[in-house]
Amino acid sequence: MTPGLRPRLVEALRGRACPVIFADDDVIPAASLWIGSRHWVNAFRAAGLRPGDRLVLALPASAPFVQVLIAALWEGLTVAPVPAGSDPETMLDELDARVAVVAQSSGALSGILDVTGRPGPGSGRPGVWTADGVSGPARDIGVVRRATQPRTPEAALLLSTSGTTGRPRWIALSDRNVCAVLDSHQPRFGLSGAYVVSVLPWHHAFGLILDLLPALLAGSYIARDPQCGRDPLALAALLRRAPAVLSAVPHTITMLAALDDGEALLAGLAGGTIGGAQVSNDLAAMLERTALRVGYGQTEASPGIALGEPGRWKAGLLGRPVGCEVRLVDGALEFRGENACIGEWGAGGFVQLDPGRWVATGDAVEQIDGELFYRGRVVNNFKLANGRWIETSTLEPAIREALQLATDVVLFTAAGSTLDVVVVLPADRAWNAGAQHEAIRRALGHLGDLLGHVHLIDPAAVVRDTKGAIDRRATVEQLRG
Repeated sequence: MTPGLRPRLVEALRGRACPVIFADDDVIPAASLWIGSRHWVNAFRAAGLRPGDRLVLALPASAPFVQVLIAALWEGLTVAPVPAGSDPETMLDELDARVAVVAQSSGALSGILDVTGRPGPGSGRPGVWTADGVSGPARDIGVVRRATQPRTPEAALLLSTSGTTGRPRWIALSDRNVCAVLDSHQPRFGLSGAYVVSVLPWHHAFGLILDLLPALLAGSYIARDPQCGRDPLALAALLRRAPAVLSAVPHTITMLAALDDGEALLAGLAGGTIGGAQVSNDLAAMLERTALRVGYGQTEASPGIALGEPGRWKAGLLGRPVGCEVRLVDGALEFRGENACIGEWGAGGFVQLDPGRWVATGDAVEQIDGELFYRGRVVNNFKLANGRWIETSTLEPAIREALQLATDVVLFTAAGSTLDVVVVLPADRAWNAGAQHEAIRRALGHLGDLLGHVHLIDPAAVVRDTKGAIDRRATVEQLRG
């Protein structure tokens, strides 16, 4: 039987020299991670927390984050990692959690009540605990909040979706979900003793399950970028220290590549996974000279569905299915397997889902020789005023391929009867209006006669989301004025 997270953590940390975390000029070895996590375990037990009690983890990506995570998984609590700046009381209410762990600087200390409702020792708010650096919990924190909903022992994690394709939702992942993805993905990453530069947020599925946990379990040296990849110069300084493994979204890689030695740094990486958004034709061509691979998944998939081979890049490539089954239904991708989330948390509490179900991704995908290629979001398709259905997920890639010089293409309708096209065009590329308009008409096929305006936008003017993908709605609204 595949071991769960608890025995894996014991094997990886107890009595080991690595993993080691480098963050904020501190060096935290495995022994310190283990000892700090034991202090948290003792605190959880002293407070009477039981398996399935929900805990909000609102710490920055750091050694204390890892210590609390290990202790909570060890005790069978349901952990909900959230951004460090989140309001703990709001999160406690939203998730009906018993405890929220925050950093000392959060200002959480003022007027605690104990579990009976009487004033308790120390100071703070009910259910809000603070971390004392890497030494474990701060003193006098043994206060928990009452919960009204049943415990959720089935769920090891509650992770919020990114919200880039709709309203964020809380996805429940079991110990088995997480371990299934670790089993299918970790052996391909080559992380044993590796130098891992971590920029992804640990409160999201990609950063937590495909970046942090594999590195911890493989005994890696983990250097946390304090700028979280937002400052390419700071990130480059970390990458110059040793051949590194770097996992990131395309936007981070694009910023790195723009540095004077950026492409050389990327070519010198020992490995890593790029996911979360699609890469442009130009970026794909550059990535072919690296050891980076594409990764694809969603929070609902824990988040592993497909992986590419190192250095194998084409625009739209998602990789080959890994650890699960996939199928296409009317061009939309579905998956099933042990990676499929066990449920969701919402206003009504926990809703459990059939683990053997097919899960719709909402992504329009094409399968060519066993590889998956992204063609767009199904929800971006639309109807014209006359009811004619426009499949942007098919037409946009065709236009982009026909033009070749475009980095992004967005199809929309302004008048309801014609098709307008946004073409993101770098300034160094010549645009022959007659020839390019004709190329777009041909790519539209039988819809070519409906072509309306073609809008050229410089890449610097494009609105993008946090993953680097073009924000379709904002881009179109910008054009409408």
